[in-house]
Amino acid sequence: MDSTKEQFAQAEQRVSAWLAEYPQKKAERDRAEKEKAEREKAAKEAALQKKYTPAKTTLRSIKNAGKNKVRLTWKKVSKATGYEIYRSTKKKGTYKKIKTISKNKTVSFVTKLPKKKGTCYFKVRTYRKAEGKVYYGKDSAVKSKKVK
Repeated sequence: MDSTKEQFAQAEQRVSAWLAEYPQKKAERDRAEKEKAEREKAAKEAALQKKYTPAKTTLRSIKNAGKNKVRLTWKKVSKATGYEIYRSTKKKGTYKKIKTISKNKTVSFVTKLPKKKGTCYFKVRTYRKAEGKVYYGKDSAVKSKKVK
């Protein structure tokens, strides 16, 4: 009879010990599963980024197109959905998006220059829409035009 009580007490201790460490082990297991899912998601996103990111375009020229207007011309990127045109008054300053061109075939754009004298800087960026997301290429090299 004593051995049955001892066995019962030992079993009760094992159950108590298991119940005490179960929440911690479950939390560790859940954390490991979450980290694995995050790694898989990041790897998938990186693969999509590599697959869909368009190539960088080249801003070919900035030519006069009338009074206080210039025509920007850039190289076509075959896998791009469109282009974004940016302008700034400082080469290393903040660039403001002045136009989004949603046709891949369009490779030029006419814009007005600011009224202030100085230099105006332009750059172009490609983008591609795929699987419900927008993937951006690198910015082109900056080109400038003097405003007289």
